[in-house]
Amino acid sequence: MTRFPGDVWSVQGHIAGSTYLGPVRGFRPELEGRLRGTRHEDGGGSSEFAGAARLHRFGAVHGGWIGANGGRSWDGFEWRGTLAVEAGGWARLGPGTLSLALTGSRVNDDLRFAEAESAFRMERGPLEVVAYGGLRHWFRPDDAAAEGWGGASIAWWIHDRLALTAAGGAYPADYAQGLPSGTFGSLGVRVSTGRLSRARRINEPLDLLLPPVRPGAPGLAFERLDNGSARITLGGLDAAAVELMGDFTGWEPIALVRSGQREWTATVPIPAGIHRVNLRVDGGQWIVPPGLPSSTDEFGGAAGILIVE
Repeated sequence: MTRFPGDVWSVQGHIAGSTYLGPVRGFRPELEGRLRGTRHEDGGGSSEFAGAARLHRFGAVHGGWIGANGGRSWDGFEWRGTLAVEAGGWARLGPGTLSLALTGSRVNDDLRFAEAESAFRMERGPLEVVAYGGLRHWFRPDDAAAEGWGGASIAWWIHDRLALTAAGGAYPADYAQGLPSGTFGSLGVRVSTGRLSRARRINEPLDLLLPPVRPGAPGLAFERLDNGSARITLGGLDAAAVELMGDFTGWEPIALVRSGQREWTATVPIPAGIHRVNLRVDGGQWIVPPGLPSSTDEFGGAAGILIVE
């Protein structure tokens, strides 16, 4: 609720939810619904209800999606039909994730435009930073000027359940609801029911009931070194090249070195805790390393679970 000079007030609300369905030929379907609206002191207002369907493809370090959404919007004078198609992708870059989304939209038959929006999200310890920017190009009316926007937000977690937030930037006009573009700045508090560890936030939820994997498991062994690193050994692999990646490598592939006829080794920094790891042999698909239990995340991807003590 916002109160302006002159005893003018405005109320805005937004509720949305989505769910992922079971994997379908390597893709993960998502269904989404949303409802939002505004109400002003003079009795005017706007509203929108819409739904969306998407197909996601998730990888360890990158992925993408395609989808469509549509619904009905009220701009205070008339109901308008909305329809949009979208495609996008994301990639993990060190401690952050970079995403790009392309959308083509139609509002009734008189408004048509395309948008491109990119965002970068990074976490370092208790700090979360999100920066974003977008551009809108008009097809109808064809003489409308292009629009751009951008902004950033910061959250500083002072407790697992409490963060201080700050945000600022610009947002585009919502022509379906008849709302203008503008700029904003805000300070706030974020309350969470519980915050996962950074490794689990980045790499999707794990099944913590999996039994620990000890050194000497069939096909894989690791040895803790005094400098905080570990020597990982994979045996029984008749291959020309072997690569390994996991959350402890920033999901960047590292090449293992042949140390025997069918044995491969690598020395990597790896802290104590629960880790996810994948293996690739001779440039093929990424698989669960032999000798490790696997966990399938909510997006249908599988990875080996390595518990380091």
